[in-house]
Amino acid sequence: MFKELGQFLMRGNIIDLAAGVIIGGAFNKIVDAVVTQLIMPVIGILTGGINLENMAFTLYGDAKLGWGVVLQSVIHFIIIGFVLYMMLRGYNRIMRRNDASYAPAPTPSEAMLADIKDLMAKVEANTRK
Repeated sequence: MFKELGQFLMRGNIIDLAAGVIIGGAFNKIVDAVVTQLIMPVIGILTGGINLENMAFTLYGDAKLGWGVVLQSVIHFIIIGFVLYMMLRGYNRIMRRNDASYAPAPTPSEAMLADIKDLMAKVEANTRK
C-alpha cells in the first residue's frame, strides 16, 4: 500500500497540481492586495469617500449583513477570472500554433456544404456509368 501511495504521489500530475495550488495561493494574495489597496480606494473616491468594506445593513441589534465585503469579494473573483481567462487564451493560441494537425471544427454550414458536395460527386459518378 505504501509503495502504491509513493508511486501515486510521485506521478507528474500530482507534483504539477501541488505546484499549481501553491502558485494559486500566492497569486490570490497578490490579487487581494491589488483589490484592497488599489481598486477599492478608487471605488471609495468615486462613491464620495465611502469605505465599502465597512458597509453593512443592520438587521436587528448587532446582526449585520456586510454587503461591502461581498462586493470586494466579487471584484476579487472577477480579476482572478479575467487573468485566468487571458492565461488560458494565450496558452491555447500557443498550443494551436505549435500543433500542425490543428484544424478548427467546421461550422454547421460548412459541414452541410461538404455533405452536398459529396452527394453531388456521387450523383455525377453514377450518371457517368
